[in-house]
This record gives sequence, C-alpha cells and structure tokens, in this order.
Amino acid sequence: MLTLAACTPGELTVTDAWARPGLAGNNSAIYFVVDNPGADDTLLSAASDAAGEVQMHMTMMVGDSAEHSMEHDMDHSMEGSNTGTLPEAQVMRMVQQENVPVPGGEKVSFQPGGLHIMLLGLNSDLAAGDTIEVTLTFEKVGTITLQVPVEQR
Repeated sequence: MLTLAACTPGELTVTDAWARPGLAGNNSAIYFVVDNPGADDTLLSAASDAAGEVQMHMTMMVGDSAEHSMEHDMDHSMEGSNTGTLPEAQVMRMVQQENVPVPGGEKVSFQPGGLHIMLLGLNSDLAAGDTIEVTLTFEKVGTITLQVPVEQR
C-alpha cells in the first residue's frame, strides 16, 4: 500500500508506510520512507493512539568493550596471566533518537534493522489487515498524519 502524505510538487512526502503485527501489551514497529525534495527538515516526533508510548529508534551495532574487557581481565588475573583485553564486543541495540534529520534532496528510509518508530505497550492487538493512525511532526513541514496498514512482511 502506498501512503502519500503531501501532494504538492517539491514538498516532503511519506510513502510505503507499514507496521508490524503485535499483541496487546507488547511492542511493534512502523516503517516508511521520507522523500524530501525541498529544504532540510527534521522529524521531531511521532505519535499514535495505538500504543502507550511512541519513540524513534535506530538499530545499530554498539560496542560493549568496557564491561567485556573487565570480565576478561578478571578471568585472566585469576589464572595469573593477564594478556590484555578481548576485541570490542559488538551487539545490536536500539538507540532512541531525539530527532531524525531529513536532508533536502534526499530520502530517509525507516526500515527493519535501521531507523524505525517503536510502538511500546500496544493498547490492542495489531493484526495484518488492520490500519493505525500515526502523526509525524516535522520542524518545518509541521504534522503529517498517516493511515498505516499492519502487514506481515
């Protein structure tokens, strides 16, 4: 389903919006593409009545070297041979974003494994075929309200 949020040529649009199915009380995520042929803008927030809380997240590899290194050093000091630290342990983490820049002349994709909107504490089950309303607030363009289909992709 194609969701078009702005119709005037040269204006920011939001397309290909979809949400993952989820059970009440659990979490889900929303994905879409922002196409900004105009001036730089910034996505400031997202809101939806479908969940208790809505946040912007980025999934990224994050190092956990300090904790991992200390455990490694402790193990080796007990053996009497401290040979240094292990390579930085990398783990996938969701990092909350205060805002998301949307540079002029570019597209910003919210997709699995990258940027996404988290729906935390769903108010009811989201099943494939349902539709939820989501409002995105941009610094310059203002608010864009989307009807987002729930899909199993």
